[in-house]
Amino acid sequence: MPTGDPTLSACMIVRNEARFLEGCLCSIRDVVDEIVIGDTGSTDQTPEIARDFGARLYSIPWKHDFSAARNQVLLKAKGTWILSIDADERLRPTSRSHIDPFLKDPQKSACHVSMHPMNGWTGMWMIRLFRNDPRIRFKGTFHETIWDGLQNVLASDNQRIGYSDLALDHLGYDHDQEEKHKRNLPLLLREIQQDPNRECLWTHLGLVHQALGQDDLAEDAWKRAVELARKKQDPYLYGYVYYLEWKARHGQPDRGLLSEAMGRFPENPYLYWLKGRLLMDENRCDEAILFFESLLGWGQRRDFNRAFTYPRHIFDVNACDSLAVCNFQLANYQESGRYFHLAQKFSPDKAEYRIKQRLCESLMQDRAAKTS
Repeated sequence: MPTGDPTLSACMIVRNEARFLEGCLCSIRDVVDEIVIGDTGSTDQTPEIARDFGARLYSIPWKHDFSAARNQVLLKAKGTWILSIDADERLRPTSRSHIDPFLKDPQKSACHVSMHPMNGWTGMWMIRLFRNDPRIRFKGTFHETIWDGLQNVLASDNQRIGYSDLALDHLGYDHDQEEKHKRNLPLLLREIQQDPNRECLWTHLGLVHQALGQDDLAEDAWKRAVELARKKQDPYLYGYVYYLEWKARHGQPDRGLLSEAMGRFPENPYLYWLKGRLLMDENRCDEAILFFESLLGWGQRRDFNRAFTYPRHIFDVNACDSLAVCNFQLANYQESGRYFHLAQKFSPDKAEYRIKQRLCESLMQDRAAKTS
């Protein structure tokens, strides 16, 4: 780790994270000045791994409150800036010299970091880099956030939030989550009881119920999330998304709800994807093409709204596949073949795209022969 007075402290809380922790610490050890870890009761090799990397390790009693635990770790940090990271996350390769300009900017109290929540998803902006200021502390027993404290600092100190080039990959969702969902469910229900008007909590509750096979409860939670979103000027997108997908899976596509969501979140790529697929299902392929072309354009320009995260395939292979199918249905075989060719470039292992491209070429030849 860099020598000299600490300026950047990596802070995390852990419990039985032996399978993840080494990879996380390897990714940050050359760019942070210290690693501060609060262990809430590990029974595996987590503490030994932490010590092997020179981390300052503290035992923190678990009070079923993520904010309380994280804030205990912040109290131990000596750096002037905090990098908040979890054991199942990885900092993408970077250098300390690349980070220093963000840390030395006197006008900024925090910086966004690009968080990639799952393999195959785009990055979204999250505040994980912030000043070590006692006024900036986590709130919320489960969906913990520094937002309230940070807003007070920005207002009183005339500071701003910046955008860094740092990127984190989250690996936890790529593994079995059942035990974590069972652990989180009572915490989430308790937080909803304390603050029943936060639609993001109801949205997350729906995901937990769905993962645990409680489909009807998932629907109820997402329905409640949408009801709350309708009352807010700055609503939460994902309640709409998960409720729309639930309805589609159960043969209840809701055109009205999708139109409502697109009115609240215009130019949102994921809603464009849902709209295009809905139009395809209704055999309105000529209209669907416009939405898939927009997605392909966003993918090429990379100028979509990064306040949200999206599956990358809607910008490339799935957009091309859908465009190919739509054009095939409209007997536009030349365009269909072109998009099957593009889809094959994005997914070279799928032989079916080559076969479908040849079919389009054959149909074009047949058409030409009939008109000659």
